[in-house]
Amino acid sequence: MRAIAATALVALSAAACSPASQDGAAPRDGGPTSADPAPGFRAIGQEPGWLAEVARGDAPAIRLLLDHGERRLTLPRSTAFDQDGNRSFGYRGMADGLAVELRIHRETCHDTMSGEAFETRVELRVGEERFDGCGMFLP
Repeated sequence: MRAIAATALVALSAAACSPASQDGAAPRDGGPTSADPAPGFRAIGQEPGWLAEVARGDAPAIRLLLDHGERRLTLPRSTAFDQDGNRSFGYRGMADGLAVELRIHRETCHDTMSGEAFETRVELRVGEERFDGCGMFLP
């Protein structure tokens, strides 16, 4: 069952976590457009399954797919913050009236389901909820 949920989450992420159009609005069909830039960072976590994609730039948009793909949130813009020099940093913003914070720690992380190694450990807070996972910088 977990494998099916993880597969569904990955499949949904392509459409649900696609970057917004240049005017900041999500594409009407919820899917990517040819003008969408590739994300610069991606994080995933388990139990419940979640995915976060951070766009490139100074105030990047963040796309969140939470609760095994059941809940989607978009931050059109975020504010970067530095914590502990260059070892930990992150992004903050608001989505649907909820405070969102994505903390990225430059330390090896292993996915709890697959055991796959990632270059960063990630903490995601959405309102009062906390999600833990792993992340990677994308080329």
